[in-house]
Amino acid sequence: MVSLAIFSEYSRRKFAGFSARGDCTLCLKTILFTLAVLVLSACEPDSADSRNYRQAQTVEKKAAKPLEKIRARGRLIVLTINQPTTYYIDRDNQSAGPEYDMTQSFAESIGVDVEYRQYDSTEAILRALRNREGDVAAAGLTINEKRKQEFDFGPAYQTVREYLVCHRNSKNILNREDLNGLEIIVAADSNYLESIKPFTGISWVTDHDLNTQQLLQQVAEGKIQCTISDSNLFSIERRYHTELQNKYI
Repeated sequence: MVSLAIFSEYSRRKFAGFSARGDCTLCLKTILFTLAVLVLSACEPDSADSRNYRQAQTVEKKAAKPLEKIRARGRLIVLTINQPTTYYIDRDNQSAGPEYDMTQSFAESIGVDVEYRQYDSTEAILRALRNREGDVAAAGLTINEKRKQEFDFGPAYQTVREYLVCHRNSKNILNREDLNGLEIIVAADSNYLESIKPFTGISWVTDHDLNTQQLLQQVAEGKIQCTISDSNLFSIERRYHTELQNKYI
């Protein structure tokens, strides 16, 4: 039977984790890849798993060509964003972050260097991925059905909640009706757009220039009323901007 992923030298590396989703609040965070997916069994396949095993072998063959190109180039091109939850430059002027660590480990496992290309927003990263400007997008991206139609995902490595974040002096929000009339600014091409659509009677504006971290700073400064953020990013930003408050889960 298929167990946790085992990584073939001909496949892309997949980063294991767990995930959950419920009431449109839990979302999956993962590294998004343009290479093919391969999950191998931890043991020999029995008759019940022979079909899955053959399918895995087929995917492995398809994955070999892009991986060969990366090895021939000698470097893995990673598309990322400068955020504390993904990739950033630390106080010693060194690259750091959870997705930096994972992509470094992957590159080391296939014997290549890494080139990081930074973008200002999820929208810009996905556009670059469509244009094949990189091999991997490592930017705290969320799995949703729309993206799955266009990109291949690795497994989730983190589970977070989506928060409606407003200035602490704004009105209290006790139910969905209280959301009516709020000014909600959401980063373009983010998963938050998919989460907010089912809420009838709520209006929002898509911002094509600012990412979620920048929108949180705008909320803290009182320039906009509210935005939507993942809980992990909110927790970090609130250390520096105590004016931020989670108003509705």
